Amino acid sequence: MSVVSRFMLKYNKQSIDAYAQGGSLADEVLSSIRNSIAFGTQERLAKQYDTHLVRAEFYGFRVKGAIAVMVGCMMLILYLNYGLAFWAGSFFLINGEVPLSKVLTIMMAVMIGAFNIGNVAPNIQAFTTAMAAAAKIFNTIDRASPLDPTNDVGEKLETVEGTITLRDIRHIYPSRPEVVVMEGVSLTIPAGKTTALVGASGSGKSTVVGLVERFYDPVQGQVLLDGHDISTLNLRWLRQQMALVSQEPTLFGTSIYHNIRYGLIGTRHENASEEEQKALIIEAAKKANAHDFVSSLPEGYETNVGERGFLLSGGQKQRIAIARAIVSDPKSK
Repeated sequence: MSVVSRFMLKYNKQSIDAYAQGGSLADEVLSSIRNSIAFGTQERLAKQYDTHLVRAEFYGFRVKGAIAVMVGCMMLILYLNYGLAFWAGSFFLINGEVPLSKVLTIMMAVMIGAFNIGNVAPNIQAFTTAMAAAAKIFNTIDRASPLDPTNDVGEKLETVEGTITLRDIRHIYPSRPEVVVMEGVSLTIPAGKTTALVGASGSGKSTVVGLVERFYDPVQGQVLLDGHDISTLNLRWLRQQMALVSQEPTLFGTSIYHNIRYGLIGTRHENASEEEQKALIIEAAKKANAHDFVSSLPEGYETNVGERGFLLSGGQKQRIAIARAIVSDPKSK
């Protein structure tokens, strides 16, 4: 059991990894099913999914094979013990050293004990599966993020105007250390102004947003908020002062009202009365040019947007996301 369990754990982990990759692929395809059908890629994506299943099946057969070997060996030992017990017991019985009752008692005690130990074998797979899955989970849980928004370390400014300054920024993504995304970039975004970043794909537009929100820290240079280096500010507080609406915003599978209401979490309006929150939500929807189309829906603000907002058009999703972003009146939008 000890020897075979090592192989079971190894192959079980590889099988779970293959299933996880296949599950991620399926999740991505189902979340963008309209695009998959529009481009006619169903068969190609299905073949990619089958590839992961074939890998999982390969390692699954090895796990089952290891279990079969283990159970077979244990049953072999069990029946060999039967033969040994009758053979040795017959000698003791003929020589008068041990009575028949004790021969049977010893044989049954050993056999019943061995049989019950053998019943543990089928359940070992559950333990090995749990160990393989837990290793991945605990690695994620135990990972200490250098940018932890849950701690209270850092300064919190009393007033924020919103002037953002990038000073001699050099940045490299950890996943692509050989590519320098930004080199010596300096930029000032005045408070109260609308600033547009224009450039080719890969020129660093999204990287600027990621640095300002501290999704990453620059390799060199400083990002300043009202003259304060954001690396010295409390990360949770910093992100509460900002709102971001991406090109493909994510909505939650609930009503339009609750999607916009999520923008109040962590702000001074989080514990406001239902009437005050409703007034803020409607006002934000009006500013985002979403109130008219929401009001025209049969259920209004209680309309369910579906999983990831797939029941709405792209423009409608963006307007709801904008309303969610501005409902708390952040300093940087």
